[in-house]
Amino acid sequence: MEKLVNLEIYSPLELILFTLCCLLWAVVYIIVIVNIHKHKVIEIPVAAVCANVAWELWWGWGYHTNMGVLFQWGYRIWFFLDVYIVYCVFKYGNKQVLSDPLKKYYTPAVVMGLLFWIIALYFLIPEHDTDKFGAFSGYILSVYMGTLYCFQIVKQPGFGISYVNAWLKMIGTGACSVMCYIHFWKIPGFNSLLSLCAITLFLDCLYIYLVYKRPKFYS
Repeated sequence: MEKLVNLEIYSPLELILFTLCCLLWAVVYIIVIVNIHKHKVIEIPVAAVCANVAWELWWGWGYHTNMGVLFQWGYRIWFFLDVYIVYCVFKYGNKQVLSDPLKKYYTPAVVMGLLFWIIALYFLIPEHDTDKFGAFSGYILSVYMGTLYCFQIVKQPGFGISYVNAWLKMIGTGACSVMCYIHFWKIPGFNSLLSLCAITLFLDCLYIYLVYKRPKFYS
């Protein structure tokens, strides 16, 4: 029988930090969904949504975290929330396309993006997620996502709706990064993961700066 939480490999502090990450990101998704219904725009860059839901598909249902059943269901809750966001991406996400002639290619581009990440992560995860809970592939996506967030807030300032989400995603991912540093700092072979954690923190802080520097579009 699988353990609810794995206290043999992870310390209580590490599990608390990762739990904080899971909870804060769930709140981020809920706020995104609320803002979708309020403003009819997708706050998360569409390309990032495609990558996110593919990761959650594999780590929620295809692969199993060694952190325990509780965290497996945490991934699955993210997946269910993101599936609804993907539905909204098809409904409202074409507003992120600045060129009107390109909008007719939007739906097939999203479908291709989803398939690309599903296929890519199918091969990447078993080869590189030696951390056993998806951190390496997750942080590759975090750097990708953080870069997209920063570009989007510059080109379409009105899409960075939530000041709260800017902080929550930084604190949530930051909690996971601290957990990774505590757990992997002295274990050989994880320097690339820890460097991705640092890059993600920089991008999240840059995004917060850009959110506060933009013109005010929403109350």
